[in-house]
Amino acid sequence: MKFKYSAESLVGFEKILQRFFEILPGAVSWSSLVGITLLSLTKPFAAAIVIIVFDLYWLFRLFYTTIFLVLSYRILSSESRTDWMKEIRALQDRRLQDISNPFRRQEAERFLMFEGHVAWATWAFLLTFIGWLPVLFASKQFSKDVLYYSAQ
Repeated sequence: MKFKYSAESLVGFEKILQRFFEILPGAVSWSSLVGITLLSLTKPFAAAIVIIVFDLYWLFRLFYTTIFLVLSYRILSSESRTDWMKEIRALQDRRLQDISNPFRRQEAERFLMFEGHVAWATWAFLLTFIGWLPVLFASKQFSKDVLYYSAQ
């Protein structure tokens, strides 16, 4: 049983493809820098437009990232004030009205419904048949993976 964990065991086309994807980020960066420099020497107006569009793209991306960063911070700060032990006890005692967040209450209802319909004894049966699906429908590439041998 031989597993591939590094690029050392690659041969032929796989080795060439690996090297291509290693070179690609640097080549794109250098070609954009050299290309915009050459464009500014030959056609300065077109280079100015490309630079302005590129700057606007990064400005919109900055706003997008900032908006979601602020939203995530607000959610994190509101969740840090939650009494999690109270929430867990409410879930254990099945007192869903004591769960403060309506979205969390809805997820707790789904969990309790699922837990009530699927008994723990059926999990062995489900895993026995579902666990074989990766082996049955896997490609040849998956057959070289550790998970493939674990499922057999």
